[in-house]
Formats: sequence, C-alpha cells, structure tokens
Amino acid sequence: MINRISLIIKTKNFTASKFADKIGVQRSSISHILSGRNKPGLELIQKILNNFPEISSDWLISGIGEMSKNSNKTNNTSDNADFIKKDDFEYQDNTKPNLFSDKKLNAKEKNIEKIVILYSDKTFIEYKPTKESS
Repeated sequence: MINRISLIIKTKNFTASKFADKIGVQRSSISHILSGRNKPGLELIQKILNNFPEISSDWLISGIGEMSKNSNKTNNTSDNADFIKKDDFEYQDNTKPNLFSDKKLNAKEKNIEKIVILYSDKTFIEYKPTKESS
C-alpha cells in the first residue's frame, strides 16, 4: 500500500507534506508511512478516499484493478499472465532514463530488467525483479 500512496502523491503532483495537509493528517504520519516505519490505518485510508473520490478503494487497499474509478481502460493482459507473481517485483520510481548498451546478449544471458506499464493519463508504473527472483 505504501507504493500506491506514493503513486497517488506523485500523480497528483503533491509533496508528502502537501498531501498530508490536503487529507488532514500530521505531516510526520505520512513521512513515517512512506518510510515504512508505520503502516497506514483505516482512518488514513478513509481520509485519502474522501479527499480523492476518483481513487478506487479496491486499488488503494489491495492493488486490485485500476487506480481511477473512472478508468475506461480495458485489461489487455493474457489469461496466462497469472504466472507472474506480484511479490517477485518491487516498485521502482525511476525518473531518469536508462541508456541501454549496444552489447548483444546471448539467449542464456537474457533476464527481465524491468516491466513498464504506461497509462493513458501519461503516468506509469515501473517494476523490476527483486534480487531473489533474478
């Protein structure tokens, strides 16, 4: 859920402090949640959903579906996509572009470096395999 709260802050162009002010919680509460020190409670979730009614509660709480309730996007994933385990990846907020080398890889050397999901509202989520799944 921390990653989803971070994504809301980023998509809405807030700083953590401005986000805290907007939803009516102490700035330190958001700081502690984003750092992983504390977990978000029901009251915080309710404040986020009350202040941002376009955010899907299913998405915020469990990561299911799209961030926006009003999304008209269709799910283009294949039925065989279940083999990808969400826990094998960690959210990475990379704002700097990566430059790929010209080195050609043999098939045995190829590993998934990252998966990027681009949304029509010009936002994106980038996933990278964790060290355990590489």
